[in-house]
Amino acid sequence: MNSAPSTNDAAFPLQIQEELLNQVRYWTTQAELKEKLNQEYDLKINEQERIIDALHKQRRLREENEERQKEDQWNLELQNQELRNQNVDLQAQLSKATHENAKVQKAFATATEQVEQLKDKEEKTSSQLEITKSRHEQDM
Repeated sequence: MNSAPSTNDAAFPLQIQEELLNQVRYWTTQAELKEKLNQEYDLKINEQERIIDALHKQRRLREENEERQKEDQWNLELQNQELRNQNVDLQAQLSKATHENAKVQKAFATATEQVEQLKDKEEKTSSQLEITKSRHEQDM
């Protein structure tokens, strides 16, 4: 019956205290590491969300551009068709005008020829009149 505490009995609470302190340090370090990892993951998640948002924006802009290009292409096709129709109309007008011009040129050539014939006839008639006048004057 030993009433005095043994050295082993006195060391036991110190060992427990030391072990508890070691475990507190270990779990504190683990909690700090977990917090640091959570912050890193949050940063990565935020960066990934920014990238995703940027990609969504790029896709939306690309789709809008594609839609605008389709609309522009459609409008160009319509304008092209209008220009083709105008070209056909203008070709028809040109053909008609060329045909009319040929008619006018032919009529002009005919009229010029007739004018020349009339001038020749007038000159002959004038000459004959002069000759006839002259004879008439001589006869008198």
